[in-house]
Amino acid sequence: MRSSSRARRSALIGFTRSKWDGYRIAVHLNNGNVRILTRGGHDWTHRFPAIEADAKRLGVGSPILDGEAVVLAAVCVV
Repeated sequence: MRSSSRARRSALIGFTRSKWDGYRIAVHLNNGNVRILTRGGHDWTHRFPAIEADAKRLGVGSPILDGEAVVLAAVCVV
C-alpha cells in the first residue's frame, strides 16, 4: 500500500457516514405546476407541501427532479 493511501485511510479512522432513509420521489415540474410522484407512480404532492412550494419557486420550465425526501425531526422516537 502506498504511503499516501495509508495516510488517507488513517485520516478517515473514526469518520462515520450517516445513512438517511427517506422516500424516493420524482418532482415533475410543468411551467409552474408541480407533481411529486413515488417510484410506484403514486401522487404524493399533498404529503410534501414544502417541497412543492420550493419547486414552484425554481422558475424553470419542465424538468423532472429525481431524489430522496428525508424528514428530519428534532426528537428521535425509538
